[in-house]
Amino acid sequence: MTYSKEYMDWTGNVIEPSFEIRLVSAGMADGTYSDVKCDGLGFIGMYKRNSDHMLLLKMKSSNEQGYQYQTYLDVKRIYVPNFETPFD
Repeated sequence: MTYSKEYMDWTGNVIEPSFEIRLVSAGMADGTYSDVKCDGLGFIGMYKRNSDHMLLLKMKSSNEQGYQYQTYLDVKRIYVPNFETPFD
């Protein structure tokens, strides 16, 4: 199983992280996809959107496609409810 450092930080679970979302996404160009996954947060890939440089996480879902995209910040707010961005 793979876990991100962010999963450990946001949940307090003591695990050995396999990667950091921050570092992987920093190396992604706009419009690119990474198949990195985090079993803890439930995502199976990441996409950096061209239009606004937004990081989207490809979350497992029970819908017809089997996934849905959610913004990194929306997922973080699930685990860190009082998290505020500089824009809030």
